[in-house]
Amino acid sequence: MDAATAARVEQLSRLWRALRSELLHHRDEAAIFACACRIATEVGPFVFAWVGLPDADSGRIHPVTAAGQGAGYLDAITVAIADQPEAYGPTASSLREGQSVVCTDIATDPRMAPWRDEAARFGFRSSGAFPFRRAGQPAGTLSVYAADPGFADPLEQFLLEGVAEDIGIALDLLDEGRARAQAESHLATSERRYRTLFEGSSDGIFVADRDLRIIDANPAGCQLTGNTRAEILALRLPDLLPAEDRVYHPFDLDAVPLDTPFYADRRLLKKGGDIASVELSGVRHADGTLHMVVRDVTERRRLFTLRATTERMTSLGRLAQGVGHEVNNPLAYLVLNLEDLQNQVDALPEPTRAALRSPLEHAQDGAERIKRIVRSLATFGRGDAETLGPVSVVQSIQAARALTANRVKHVTTLELALDNLPPVQANEFQLTQIWVNLFLNAADAMAEVSRPTPHVLRVNGRVVDGRVVVDVSDTGPGIPPEQRDLVFDPYFTTKAIGAGTGLGLAICRGILDTFKASIEVVAHGPGACFRVSLPLAVAPIVQAVRPSRRLALPPMKILVVDDEPLIARSIARLLVGHEVVIVEALNAAIDLCRTADFDRILCDLMFPGGSSEPFYRMLVAERPDLARRVVFMSGGAFTASAQAFLDGTKRPRLAKPFTVQELQEVLASLPSA
Repeated sequence: MDAATAARVEQLSRLWRALRSELLHHRDEAAIFACACRIATEVGPFVFAWVGLPDADSGRIHPVTAAGQGAGYLDAITVAIADQPEAYGPTASSLREGQSVVCTDIATDPRMAPWRDEAARFGFRSSGAFPFRRAGQPAGTLSVYAADPGFADPLEQFLLEGVAEDIGIALDLLDEGRARAQAESHLATSERRYRTLFEGSSDGIFVADRDLRIIDANPAGCQLTGNTRAEILALRLPDLLPAEDRVYHPFDLDAVPLDTPFYADRRLLKKGGDIASVELSGVRHADGTLHMVVRDVTERRRLFTLRATTERMTSLGRLAQGVGHEVNNPLAYLVLNLEDLQNQVDALPEPTRAALRSPLEHAQDGAERIKRIVRSLATFGRGDAETLGPVSVVQSIQAARALTANRVKHVTTLELALDNLPPVQANEFQLTQIWVNLFLNAADAMAEVSRPTPHVLRVNGRVVDGRVVVDVSDTGPGIPPEQRDLVFDPYFTTKAIGAGTGLGLAICRGILDTFKASIEVVAHGPGACFRVSLPLAVAPIVQAVRPSRRLALPPMKILVVDDEPLIARSIARLLVGHEVVIVEALNAAIDLCRTADFDRILCDLMFPGGSSEPFYRMLVAERPDLARRVVFMSGGAFTASAQAFLDGTKRPRLAKPFTVQELQEVLASLPSA
């Protein structure tokens, strides 16, 4: 039995168990028939049901009650018992033959010709008829209709047959002089049907008396709790709760209405002491018994939490990318203006130049540091998780160092020994994420331990047997040997409640598995040491070599389109010898370029309200000569549609902040007018 079938069995078992007792306890024929029709429309995908009884005088089957949508259908049809075309549909046939008759498609079944038009008018596409007996003789039929072809699956048909049998049992209970043995036989058959569903359910089913003693449990319930059947029958329901739940969340039967289904989320204590998250659904009956279905949802909730954590990390990546974009714009004109200032300082006489050189170099070093941090954020936010290729271990560790510097520097000193490491086959974003996680974990661990000498976080890399091996070791409290394998299990954490999710190292191991890499805890003096082993790259890292010189460009007319005026003015100030026109709005640029000519166009990718796509599309359609002279500038954060647009143009791009040399190189790379 697959999971879907088991779930359906459990659902129908719970519904039928809750409703059949109502049918069997009615003491009125009309109530029995009405209850049967209502049950039939609740068992499965059925929209209408009616009970018909044969009338020998008229030779017809007369409806006595109905439920669902389509009562007017019965006013428009006639069902004969025999010798007429109206006597060969499912209802009359089931009564004559004493067995269930199903029509899977009313539109094509010739037996349904007399009723086809009316059935279509009421939206009936398939039907079935189930005879019931009274005192052993055919007494009537339960007819059921579905809105889709196919009628029902075998399980639903099986249960409808049970409902029809229960009608007969209920009628027999009303008849004086009925043989008790026959009734007991029918009840035993019904109980066997229930027992089949009970035993076959994939969820745990428990039955308890009014004192909460467990008096029955199915195999799934025993497996869920880890007890044998004999062991579980010696328990009470409170014994299945953790100790604190017995105090603060006990079972309160008085709060459960009779014969009304209830639902609850609880924790369940297993035999070995483990605790599972479960969903309860049950019914308390008038005799005091309590029937409960218990489903283990621990894994489902773990996956839900993991997905939520992944979504939060994705959102954090987007936030990092957005922060990087907002910093890149002012950083761009800061870098350009520092270059301009450097040119002016170089032209001053030596005493003045010497006095200004040191603070200017410090300012340039600070800007470069901001640039590295922002580009680390961009790498973190990009999240190109499926791309594997040659990655510099040193650069990824340096990026992680920049991202974690504010936390690490207050706790420890970071020492790197990473000389001459070859590239590895990995993903830059994910590899950086791994180092970030290890650095932060180490800082958190060392922050909890006081020592006479300063803490040290060491990162040592080397090549061993054709792989790059990196050890990240700290001087914190260390990891006990019995926990070294557990630290990679989801949700295992030694941090205080609220201080950690227990997912970081599990995610690291999952990432490294995709690289065909590994991570382990190795023996290390005081503190902990995580060893990461990475495969060598299958190809070298290709890096462009830039000449460190300014290019001599012929005078050009250059249009700069950017909503950040300080960036545009900084570019204009540095493009000495060129005519630079600045436009801050896309609509103005569109109007200008319909008539004016430019040798180069520098256009920001993103503007308030969207990308620069409308401007570029106009150039392609109306001024293709200018479209070939466009260079896009970007601060790093843009939408998926903007990224697709940018990739489709195949135009050169400048990542903010850029240097004058980078600007000159891209201008020189374009074809002349």
